[in-house]
Amino acid sequence: FFFQAEDGIRDVERSRGLGDVYKRQIKMLGDYLGEEDFKKSVSHYLKAYAYGNTETKDLWLSFDKVTGKNISGLMSKWTKTLGFPLISVSEHPTKSDSVVLKQTRFSKQPLTEKDAEIWPIPLKYQTQEGIKTCLMETAEIDVPYKGFIKLNQGLHGFYKMSYSKAFLEK
Repeated sequence: FFFQAEDGIRDVERSRGLGDVYKRQIKMLGDYLGEEDFKKSVSHYLKAYAYGNTETKDLWLSFDKVTGKNISGLMSKWTKTLGFPLISVSEHPTKSDSVVLKQTRFSKQPLTEKDAEIWPIPLKYQTQEGIKTCLMETAEIDVPYKGFIKLNQGLHGFYKMSYSKAFLEK
């Protein structure tokens, strides 16, 4: 009996941890869409499926319909892929007013070919010109900026960041 109860406690602890991951992903989505579109999408989903059974894809399809964006594609990757990305920030080799953002899977262990996941990452960043957003859908992108750049503005992005030493010294 003791071992069964202990396993049950571990399962609850694991599900709590997973719940925190989903909460952070939902916060990131809400920040990407904005409060109004997020609320409209959830409202549409609740009205469309009241008193019925649904699957996760139904929620994301409601977001697609309300926002006109491919939220089902974006969130499918986030909810079905273990781990999360690390975004490395470095100076652009030829443009002084751009940085290079490169994503890899965050890991404390050396990465292999099978670890080469690419997430669609809603980025929110601040520069001298104000707050900007973009969707990083590839392994590497160039981001123009003036003065300074601070990634993960508002701290809603579900990713880690690593600024190169050369960039920080600039």
